Amino acid sequence: MDELSKETIGQKRVALTSEDKEDKVKITKKMFADLIDYLNYECYSLFDNESRRCFNIAMDNLETACMYAVKGMNINQKNAEQLQKFQDKYKNKPTNNQ
Repeated sequence: MDELSKETIGQKRVALTSEDKEDKVKITKKMFADLIDYLNYECYSLFDNESRRCFNIAMDNLETACMYAVKGMNINQKNAEQLQKFQDKYKNKPTNNQ
């Protein structure tokens, strides 16, 4: 069996891979993937179509929430890196007063 077929529906929906480094992003994706997997299990144990529809909407929104959480983390990381580069560049630069 190949690696992709071992992924859960939650892992697929949040793009969680085994190659991801262990950081805030991976932890966040893992939490969302677990919640999506739980809701998916609950969804398919139901016989009522309206309940299934609600569970599917919830899973769609969790996928979207995960995307925005990860995007926010990545933007924050890039901003921190840019700030550090700026500070390093001007750290030892003399001012006009010296």
